[in-house]
Amino acid sequence: KDVHPLPRIDDTLDKLSGSNYFSSIDLASGYFQVEIEEIDKEKTAF
Repeated sequence: KDVHPLPRIDDTLDKLSGSNYFSSIDLASGYFQVEIEEIDKEKTAF
């Protein structure tokens, strides 16, 4: 079993301290905006 614990939120926020820029993305909305070659589209079907 390959276990990767999530980092503590306070540690993550401490690392952001002093940053000048922040960004966020909406993966659900952006998923279909990424262009895929026609030949590779069959690999993305679930």
